[in-house]
Amino acid sequence: MRVAIIIPTTGGPSQILRLQPLRKAPCSLVFTQDDYKPIEISARYNDFVTAGGPLSRALDLPETRFELRLSRKIESGRSWELPVALAHWLQMDGHEIVAAESAELVIWSTGALNSDMQIIAQDYHLATKLALSDTIFARLASADAQAVMLLPAPLESALGTPAPGDMKSHVIGSLRDGMDVIRHLLSVEHIQPVTGNDTTPKQIYGRASAIALGIGLVAISGLFWVRNDAGPGDAAPLAQATIPDGPDPVAQAQQAELTSRTATLPELVIHHAPDGATCRAVLFGGREPRVSVHSAHDDVFDTGALDRPCALGLRLDEAAEDRYTLQMDDALRARILTSDFRPDYTLAAGQEIVLTLRGSVDADFDYSWVLKTPDGDITTLSHRVRVKTE
Repeated sequence: MRVAIIIPTTGGPSQILRLQPLRKAPCSLVFTQDDYKPIEISARYNDFVTAGGPLSRALDLPETRFELRLSRKIESGRSWELPVALAHWLQMDGHEIVAAESAELVIWSTGALNSDMQIIAQDYHLATKLALSDTIFARLASADAQAVMLLPAPLESALGTPAPGDMKSHVIGSLRDGMDVIRHLLSVEHIQPVTGNDTTPKQIYGRASAIALGIGLVAISGLFWVRNDAGPGDAAPLAQATIPDGPDPVAQAQQAELTSRTATLPELVIHHAPDGATCRAVLFGGREPRVSVHSAHDDVFDTGALDRPCALGLRLDEAAEDRYTLQMDDALRARILTSDFRPDYTLAAGQEIVLTLRGSVDADFDYSWVLKTPDGDITTLSHRVRVKTE
């Protein structure tokens, strides 16, 4: 696949135009497209990719000296390290690094890496970098290329960062996370359409949904508190009570309690690929997913046979009064993208979380969420995933 790598900087976006071995050169060098003189970051780039360097160790690079040619000069900083590392990995995997104008996939990413290829926590000036990328985003909007944004963890660094158009965003914490996201986007198979209770989807994907991004990515969460706001009131002693005409007030109170409890439970949201499209098209933003919403009965979501969903998650009714925390079990963790996983999440009224599944669901499995309130009340919601067979 033809892939473009955009390196956003506070001076404007730079594209990787060429990445090739330099077998006879004494060291790796970085140039711009219109100059033969290496730019300032060449020395650090050489240390990054040389034999025994962090990227060489992480990817087992077959070469140790490279020419990296950029469309725009990068004068300082280290946020180029993540996109450059992704370019090396993609090229090793057989993909072609090209300019955005001829790309099938465009990756916008930023992040400095430590020796273990983890993203370093710092201020990445994301709002500035996005604003300066407007021109290239406008060109992408009129092209056929799919585009994805990889935002650096910690999540707070991306707070308030708007994404352009339908571009999907993932918050990642390492080079491995970014590779996992991209590998999934390149390999998801065709998904058949689903029938059922479809609703207009909220376009929320990935770990970036764990923060209140302006791109509409929101946090997941969890915990559930059974509220009983409809008590029977001050009843008369049983010996003095009379049985009134009409509905039984005790039964009414019990029904009110059940209604209150049901309304507080989050709903299960499942995103499916629409007819004639793939999960990759949905994830990139090229197609709207078909969405089915399900309520729990006796703390279990029984959705019947599913037509290989692309993503699933929870949403909390806007009328809910509390904020909850949520944890997933290992069965669900093994089925979602690594970049979507968090040890715990937060869910408030009117919010939704959707987690991207790894590939297609080809076998039945059960998983559960553990929901907890600030007061310590805990419940477990289970989902029986069953695969539709022809």
